[in-house]
Amino acid sequence: MTSFKRYALYHAKSTLLRGAVMAAICLLLCFAFLDVTVIQENGVDSWAYISLSILPLILAFLAIVMPILELDGFKNRRNLDTLLSLPVSRTKMAAAHFLNGLVQLVVIYSLCVLLGLMRMLPAAAFLREQHLLSYYLLTLFGGLIVYAISCFVLVQAETTSDGIVLMLLYALTPYVLLISFNAAWLHIRELENVFGHAFPFSPLADMASLYEKAIEAKDIFIPNETLAMYIFWCVVALLAVVGYFLTFARHRTERVGGISETFWGYRVLIPLLGISLMLPGGIDTALAVMILIAMTVLYIIYRRSVRLRRSDLIMLAVTTGVFLISSMMQS
Repeated sequence: MTSFKRYALYHAKSTLLRGAVMAAICLLLCFAFLDVTVIQENGVDSWAYISLSILPLILAFLAIVMPILELDGFKNRRNLDTLLSLPVSRTKMAAAHFLNGLVQLVVIYSLCVLLGLMRMLPAAAFLREQHLLSYYLLTLFGGLIVYAISCFVLVQAETTSDGIVLMLLYALTPYVLLISFNAAWLHIRELENVFGHAFPFSPLADMASLYEKAIEAKDIFIPNETLAMYIFWCVVALLAVVGYFLTFARHRTERVGGISETFWGYRVLIPLLGISLMLPGGIDTALAVMILIAMTVLYIIYRRSVRLRRSDLIMLAVTTGVFLISSMMQS
């Protein structure tokens, strides 16, 4: 047995209890909130109502929490020194943690969907259960997109708390940037529908909503913009996986626990998000001040000090300038 297999099996066994607890919690939530109701009219069963919204919520939760749990040990320098002393290459170690979290996510979500199928059996006459397979596969793939991006973001951070903040920024920035760019320069109404899906969670949410209707025996239509953004996020997820392995392999251990100086982190996301919010113009002054305050708070979190660097102050000034110029162009 190779060192990779030994390490992967050891890690899987050490996280088995964690996975069981997560599965129990998710199944209890699924049992409590998954709703399948047969509606009667004139005393006769006529149609069925289902609410599967808990399933994509559970999957989104797993896609965020699993990477945090898998990579948290690498954010502690003492743990990291122990892990890296093992006879396993960084790339193989990264693969073991990535695959372990992915397998637990797939197993737990599959159990939740299976429970949903069992809950649907009494209403089978009024439902199209064959669409549940499409629902399962397309939402699962949407969850894996979020999982891949979460893993990439977390390896960019030097601490778990920084990773969580960066995950929030990564979730917001694409949408704000594209919507603001369209509002400021392009003014193409059709693009609003496309850019409205510029969240990493969009593929999961869109397919869950569409195929829940299909299971209810309703006709569905997948808009072109939904399909286009689903493909777009699949490509982003593939790039995120590549970025995850490259970053993991090249990461400098002495930076662990320190300030997250990576280019793909606070350094770019804070000014990009702030400037994007200011771009459209017509923003109320009070709102602009709140945006600048939020940027300052993020810079303080980034630097872990109220003493900001000159580059931070320059970006705050640039953001203020964008607001003033946009406001003058609108007036």
